[in-house]
Amino acid sequence: MFKKSLQLTAFVSTVIMSVGVAAPISQGATVKHNANMRKGASTKYKVTGVLQKGEEVKILSQSNGWYKIQNSDNEKGWTYNTHINASDKELQNTTDKNSGVVRFNLNFRKGPSTDEKIISVLQTGEKVKILSQSNGWYKVQNSSGKVGWAYGKYIKTSDKKDDTNGTFKDTANVRKGASTKYSVIETLKKGQKVKLLASKSKWYKVQYTKNKTGWCYKSHLEKVSSKNSNNTNSSRPVKKTLRVKAYAYTGGGYTSTGTKARYGTLAVDPRVIPYGTKVYIKELNKVFTAEDCGGGIKGNKIDIYMNSQSACNNWGVRTITLQILK
Repeated sequence: MFKKSLQLTAFVSTVIMSVGVAAPISQGATVKHNANMRKGASTKYKVTGVLQKGEEVKILSQSNGWYKIQNSDNEKGWTYNTHINASDKELQNTTDKNSGVVRFNLNFRKGPSTDEKIISVLQTGEKVKILSQSNGWYKVQNSSGKVGWAYGKYIKTSDKKDDTNGTFKDTANVRKGASTKYSVIETLKKGQKVKLLASKSKWYKVQYTKNKTGWCYKSHLEKVSSKNSNNTNSSRPVKKTLRVKAYAYTGGGYTSTGTKARYGTLAVDPRVIPYGTKVYIKELNKVFTAEDCGGGIKGNKIDIYMNSQSACNNWGVRTITLQILK
């Protein structure tokens, strides 16, 4: 009897193998409902197949809300991430290159909304793994291994270019690598403008002529945004600094001085900061104009106009140092 059972088992196994039943390739990702699989990460690309509800797939990479997947027939293609149920473990296998750095203290939430409970606060400079994206929010794994959501605007990702220039504050050496152990390849003078290509510890990789690059110590350089150099304080002298409690608001409309509220508008107590004053906020790397006021904005308090309620909630209330420009 036992021998016959073994023979029957072997026979069934042979039949299964002969009809080509595909083994599941991943336990971490399944298709939520029937969905198109495309040649590329956009609806502009041709449909190459249809994924079936419940089908198990392997996530190979991510791009702008799309997953590159391998289906149960070993075919590869792209589908929108909302069609796929993926575990955090499955996503982590695709995110080594999708790392990010927190630009300043940021609320870490249970879901992609300011209505969701705050788990903790991500610290400035903290490195995170980006697992997925949803409506401007990043699902991330923090340095302690916890998974949650944070607003993407305040996380600098590895695929975003550090599109900044710099100016030497004094004469300094440029070296072959990010250490004084490396040989000096050039000495640049005070006022020399360079392009910042990368950052490593306390060093910048700079491009100082069309084809020449090297490394210099960060303290020798002053960063300037190349996208909008008028938004930094680099070209304007500082009249004084002022320690304030900074709130945030939104909603559009017009300011108390008659201008249209926008990102760049600052509500102040005009007895402390007169209307028309240009104020540099380092945390946002932007120059704001004092042109509004508010009932609760008295003394050393300001209200920063933001473009969305999410941005306001993520800013919260902070004590910062303003640079009042001449």
